[in-house]
Amino acid sequence: MKRPDYTGAILAALAEGGKTRAELQAAIGAPGASMGAILTRLRTGGPRTLKRVRIARYVREAEGLRTYPRAVYELGDAPDAKPLPTRRGASRRNYTVSPYEQTLQVQASAFDMGPANRARLFAIMQSVPDTNSFRDID
Repeated sequence: MKRPDYTGAILAALAEGGKTRAELQAAIGAPGASMGAILTRLRTGGPRTLKRVRIARYVREAEGLRTYPRAVYELGDAPDAKPLPTRRGASRRNYTVSPYEQTLQVQASAFDMGPANRARLFAIMQSVPDTNSFRDID
C-alpha cells in the first residue's frame, strides 16, 4: 500500500494562496497529527532539502470563547513572520492579587528573619510581657 503524497498536495494548495493549517487539512484531507509534522518539515528545511513554505502572517481565530493566533502559510523561503504580541489583559488576569492577599503580603512573618527584621522582632518580643513564666505569688 502506497502512502499518500501529502507534501505535493500541500504545495499545490498553497500555490492558490495563503492558508492556515486547519484550512490545509480540510482542503487535502490529511490527518491532523501528520499535518503539523509535514508543515514543520517544509518550513524548516534541512541539509538535503530547502525551505519551501514560510509563515507569512498570523491571524486570530476564535475557538469557543477564546481567540488563538494561527499561522498563515505561503510558498517561499523568506524569513517567517514574527508571532502576534500577547494580549496583556488576558495574561495579567490570571495573576491579579485580591485586596485580602495584598494585606497578607504586607504583614510581617516570623520566618522573614533578615538582619534588619531580626532586630525589630527582638525589640517587639522584649516589650511583650512573658505570661508563661512562674512568678512569686505573695
